[in-house]
Amino acid sequence: MSRWVTPRVHEVDLSLPPSRRWNKVAKATYDDAHDLIDNAIGDVSEWVRWTASKGLSVIYKMTGGLYMDDIKGWAKRLDIKHSDLLLANLSYEGSHLRACTSIAVPTKKMGWLHVRNMDWPLYGCGRTTMVLKLKKDKRDIISIGNPGLVGILSGMVPGKFSITLNWAPPVEWPDFRVGPVFLIRKVLEEAKNYTEAVSMLSHERLSTCAFFMVVGTRTACVIERLKGDVEVRQARGKPIVCANTFQSRRFRGYNSEHLTDEEFDDSEYRFEAASDSASLSTTSVKGGTKMVHRSPLLNMQTCQQMVFAPKTGEYFARGRDNDDLLDELE
Repeated sequence: MSRWVTPRVHEVDLSLPPSRRWNKVAKATYDDAHDLIDNAIGDVSEWVRWTASKGLSVIYKMTGGLYMDDIKGWAKRLDIKHSDLLLANLSYEGSHLRACTSIAVPTKKMGWLHVRNMDWPLYGCGRTTMVLKLKKDKRDIISIGNPGLVGILSGMVPGKFSITLNWAPPVEWPDFRVGPVFLIRKVLEEAKNYTEAVSMLSHERLSTCAFFMVVGTRTACVIERLKGDVEVRQARGKPIVCANTFQSRRFRGYNSEHLTDEEFDDSEYRFEAASDSASLSTTSVKGGTKMVHRSPLLNMQTCQQMVFAPKTGEYFARGRDNDDLLDELE
């Protein structure tokens, strides 16, 4: 059995020092954050955690150390080692999210809608879903995430653009350059508009492969990224979808090289289903969830469901407490 959970909303003033800006949200989510972090790094051996405590922070700082002060600020309020929190925040590079499906569709009244199911076989990910309303100078940022996550998996700058991350086949070994979740946060904080957001996501050298869906007020695209290479699929006025296989002609050969037949078939099945769902009409932001609220887009690993409308600044989000379903995967 599973149930849908309405996320709590927390406001964070990014103008405050990193040592203070997370105090209230860390206090409010203390127990949830510990559960989630323990689950995220629970399978990591003691040797790896010991090594991380000795050297990971140093290596990460040497390669840029983006948002390291935020990680330390969170860790201090959660009474944990910042190396453990850093390890949890780098879980995308370590294991990759196993699935996700995103759809962008144009509507007459609401502009482009950005619809997304996030699938992640991580205990507690659904029930600890939260909305962060980040304030930086005169900019507002909406982030759908979880306690202790310093980067952003799914977010929007109202009136400008939204971004979501999908897992991509691991063509290359990960390194310690900018992680996808950290890059998304940087873009949400700094990009002036949709065009600049696409440019930043396309040209910053990444730590690993990733798919970014970017939706603006008048158009959308999917950015297929290797660590140092990129292909961009443009919506060109029509719906565009993203699952977990490369669709661009130049990168498509990587699918068979780096995915099992089962992984490839699952992603292609969801891609086709999402393409069909994109034809469904909706008159509300919440109504957009019907596009991803059916199998195989909604599956045992689905832990979050959301819709962004960059033009109007509206959003809808909910978490799915699917821990009992995940037990069936064991």
